Amino acid sequence: WGQNGSGQLGRGTISNSEEPGAVSLNEKAIAFGAGIGHTCALVATGAVWCWGDNQQGQIGATGTIVPGVPTEVKSLPPRTRALAVGDSHTCALTEAGGVRCWGHAAAGQLGDGTSRFSSSDPLAPQGLSTGVTAIAAGTRHTCALLDGGAIRCWGENAHGTLGDDTAQNSNVPIVASAAPANVAELSLGTERTCARTSEGAVYCW
Repeated sequence: WGQNGSGQLGRGTISNSEEPGAVSLNEKAIAFGAGIGHTCALVATGAVWCWGDNQQGQIGATGTIVPGVPTEVKSLPPRTRALAVGDSHTCALTEAGGVRCWGHAAAGQLGDGTSRFSSSDPLAPQGLSTGVTAIAAGTRHTCALLDGGAIRCWGENAHGTLGDDTAQNSNVPIVASAAPANVAELSLGTERTCARTSEGAVYCW
């Protein structure tokens, strides 16, 4: 429910709604995430479906898009494990422990090492083909939690969100050297990153 100018409510229309209504998704959703104007769902088969604003390729679709109609994201490896949805980009954690990202890339938030502006095709962030246990997305940055508790982040860094003690954006994943050891959970906001350790402490930068 709410604003629906880009079809982000997933009902096949662009009419706003003050009442909750079911998304036109004929699959069993097990996880989902919402950006500024797009929404994505991970379904039980391991596929990813997205709907809403696609001006930056954030729903992973090409060609003619019917507003508000969920579209399956193609070219993903089989069986996505988790989703992370930023303002205008989306990332998926694969069954093999790798990452794929698509959508807005102006700040490097897709992590593929290029200066491209956007991509509707899922791209692989450099150096993250295996070993990732969780992902999180902020406004214009993304982070991955690695097996063992280390963190790598990429994208916008104007206020130190990547945790590398600089203010320079990065279009490839870099080590968040400011992060504590033994991280168990990540949460990203607008120009900030937070981590919970396995001991229950929370750190933010």
